[in-house]
Amino acid sequence: MLRNGNFTEGWETLPPLREAGNLKNQRPNHWQLTWLNVGDPLYADPNSRVTGIPECVHKLSTQLPADEQPGGARALILAGKTTYKIFSSGAVFGAALAQTVTGLRPGSRAVLTVPIQAHLHGETDDYGAESGVWVNGEGSWVNGRVMCDRQWYRHTVEFIVPGNGTADIVIRVKSKWPKPKDFFMDAVSLEAEMAETETTNSEPDPEPELTREADDLANSSDEKKVKYVTAEAGLWLRSGPSTEDDTLVRMMPGTAVEVLEEKVDSEGNWDFVRLGEMTGYAYRAYLATGQTETPRKPDNVKLGRTPTTTRLASGMNINPDAPHSNPLHEGVLRGFDWVRFPFKAADKHRSVTAAFSEYDPIIQGYASQGVGSLVVLNQQTVAGNEAPWPQKNWAGLVHQYAAKFAAAAGEIATHYAHLGDKVAYQIWNEGDNPETPWVSVHVPPEHFAVILSRAAQAIRAASPASPIVFGGLSTGPDQAAAYVRACQQALGGQLPVDAIGLHPYGRWPVARPFPDWTFGRLDDAFAVFKRTIPDKPLWITEIGIPGHANPIGEQHYPTIANYMREVYTTIASNHADHVSVVFWFAWSDNMENAGIVTADGNRKAHIFNAFTAVRDRQII
Repeated sequence: MLRNGNFTEGWETLPPLREAGNLKNQRPNHWQLTWLNVGDPLYADPNSRVTGIPECVHKLSTQLPADEQPGGARALILAGKTTYKIFSSGAVFGAALAQTVTGLRPGSRAVLTVPIQAHLHGETDDYGAESGVWVNGEGSWVNGRVMCDRQWYRHTVEFIVPGNGTADIVIRVKSKWPKPKDFFMDAVSLEAEMAETETTNSEPDPEPELTREADDLANSSDEKKVKYVTAEAGLWLRSGPSTEDDTLVRMMPGTAVEVLEEKVDSEGNWDFVRLGEMTGYAYRAYLATGQTETPRKPDNVKLGRTPTTTRLASGMNINPDAPHSNPLHEGVLRGFDWVRFPFKAADKHRSVTAAFSEYDPIIQGYASQGVGSLVVLNQQTVAGNEAPWPQKNWAGLVHQYAAKFAAAAGEIATHYAHLGDKVAYQIWNEGDNPETPWVSVHVPPEHFAVILSRAAQAIRAASPASPIVFGGLSTGPDQAAAYVRACQQALGGQLPVDAIGLHPYGRWPVARPFPDWTFGRLDDAFAVFKRTIPDKPLWITEIGIPGHANPIGEQHYPTIANYMREVYTTIASNHADHVSVVFWFAWSDNMENAGIVTADGNRKAHIFNAFTAVRDRQII
């Protein structure tokens, strides 16, 4: 449910803003705080330009005059002993608080109430000060005349909880003229029903009516137009004919639906269908009138993140840019759960939209083989003039960069949302390591927290089922875990991810493969994360034995093969409750000479056999 609505659960003091006289704003715990930068158009008013950044602070009861304390004639605190204030003594400004609430009951009614008090300081323009509240994009502004001066105005937004059970809440305030304006807010509340949690019964549940309907459809195709889901990754039934519309349920391959109307959108990509008692929209490219196998009963799919499982999943690092490094068309990765690669837009001097033409066939192609894609988003995806690292100006530019990065992440997630949890996103890669600038840009944890939070929020809004992974960590376990904890603290104790990505190179599961390896055992690294970040599983997004600049001699192939077998078998046997997936690095020697195949695509003895044992689940 909504967190810290009374602003009593503490805050994070953000880094000083040099462009605003070293102003240090306070971000309430469990909320995201953003503001418009100087020169930006004002919210919903493109003809007005921002001239300053507002001050955003908590005011304690003891800091207020008696009549403004709780119960006073001019009380600025409605609950607890704290109120939140956004103000400026003489600037055009705009600022916003946002929070995403998950786990609500889909289809239920909910009410958000946000009390805001404006101090107008003699403003005569009705629209000189405005405040507004939105839930899932629905809401509106209220002007100063309606709010009145020094009175609590209660914004109320009633809404129906969408199929993903999420409420994306945004509160905005703005001042149109360079005159003093103060906004106070307190006692934010959300009245809503939580989704029912699953319970375990001693007797099996009766077969859902939805399942029987699907079977009935399969037996009555001569009377109704029936199609079957063909996407091996499953297909979302949505509330509207767009990937931006809410997801209702994921239909597994072979699921039968009744087609009520074909090509309902202007581009002819969506059908309006019936699934049991539900109706919705399905992407028609993954529906077929012919049936190649017995229809599968629709799974009782839980919307949201990938559920925890004790089955160790397997992944492979590929490189679409290198020869013999993306075996999509060979089909040899069928049986693996994931492939992993970076999404390059900035690196190739193109827009995100232009990059889709390269990555669509890869992501769709692997999905058709039952293989998901872990897409890495980092500086190769978004760079540009807002990139803070060339100037080493993180504090000054991180919010601009985070906004641009989040917009790209949201666009990518929206584009692939129809594949649901078959597309996952890793935010950054080895950003914890300042010693490897040739691999990825090092981001100080307090600034990475801003990037991570904004990107995760954008991905969640566009594709709620997609797992989000904290960028692969490459320093030692103690340093890496401290980096994650620092990000977590900067975000008020929250981590908006489903897993922590880890690159434990140089660590062994059973026996040291080479005498010069000194980092220690894998068990020790896992234990650090289990102790310090116990509520997040690990995704090992890279592990292997790279030769870097030099190919590894054939005499070492048996040792490498045995090492990778032991990695998978040990983790599957002893750590599957904590480690969800292991990605082998890498497919070919064109990737740091760590390949399962050579640079010209030939299979390596012993190593390729170990790969097939993992793929075919002979050893996990």
